[in-house]
Amino acid sequence: MTLRLALALTLSVATAHGAAVTVREPAFGLPHIYADTDLELAPENGREIAKDRLGQIILLARVGRGTLSQAFAILDPSTLDDDVEARRTAYTSSELNGMWQKLPAADRDAIYEYCRGVNDTIEAVYAGTSPSPLEVNVLRNLLGLSADLFGNATNISDQVDPNYKAPGGADPQHPLAGFQFTPELAISIAILETRNFGIEGFDEPTRLAELQALVAKFGSMSGTEVWDDRNFLVDPLAPISVPDPTTPGFGGPLASLRRPDATQLASRFPRWDWEGAAKRRAAAQARRAEFASRWGAWPMMGSYAWFIAGGKTATGYPWLGGFPQTGIQTPSIMRRPSPSNNLPTVNMDDERFAADGSMT
Repeated sequence: MTLRLALALTLSVATAHGAAVTVREPAFGLPHIYADTDLELAPENGREIAKDRLGQIILLARVGRGTLSQAFAILDPSTLDDDVEARRTAYTSSELNGMWQKLPAADRDAIYEYCRGVNDTIEAVYAGTSPSPLEVNVLRNLLGLSADLFGNATNISDQVDPNYKAPGGADPQHPLAGFQFTPELAISIAILETRNFGIEGFDEPTRLAELQALVAKFGSMSGTEVWDDRNFLVDPLAPISVPDPTTPGFGGPLASLRRPDATQLASRFPRWDWEGAAKRRAAAQARRAEFASRWGAWPMMGSYAWFIAGGKTATGYPWLGGFPQTGIQTPSIMRRPSPSNNLPTVNMDDERFAADGSMT
């Protein structure tokens, strides 16, 4: 039986029962998930990601919530400093759950179902039917954290994670492992990644020190204009020194009327305090990045993703592909190898990747 025919039979049976199904492509073992709806896809996505990345999910959740030292202080005592920084700058349990509750119902449900899928995989690990990552073995068997893989079993801010359910029967669907990965953790990881990828461009203390230096050199008006040009905002009312002639309003009279007094703004904050604090935070961030890099977290990494509209596919169905995070030194996995290099050919146009599982 050919691979294409086997896939067709598998997917036709699965979609007939309204369930998502994952097919691991043979060359690299990458998961391809087929489902009729986003809500059916979400738990399957959680299950498959947890199979490949459960250790990384645990690490990122603990970085985001400030519970690294509970699990990793024995390896690196400086994780306590990381936890202090995370708890000082991050959100409380009620704030994180409030963000989740304010999402549209469809997004909120998808996140919860994704979490359910992650917990499905953890249940399989506890049951011995799925391989147990090294990190999970250490947490369960050496540190006694079988009921607290992610550090959210106790109150670290203003409440206990309301969706956490302990192993041992609190969650009938996951009697062995409980419901340990929750929307609170998913939201905290999303915030962590957003901050890490954007922190260099939006570090307010550094931007203020930059403004102070420009004002001191060029004066209040010109220094502010140079600073605004360097940190350009897509805002018609932003005071800029070079108005955009193609967009009426940019740098126009209204911008001049509401131009802030840079001298007054800069004088509100002691120059030495903010600049010194920025350097200390940068050093702390570098330490966290170095630690996270040793454990395979975010530094120097990025994700591949493709989205193809339904009108551009052979089947007429949209196609969404997410691919492994890799370091910048890793050769691109999106390039189609030439036949001469004897490598497997990755055909991104193959109709077996259609979102609904239809085959042609």
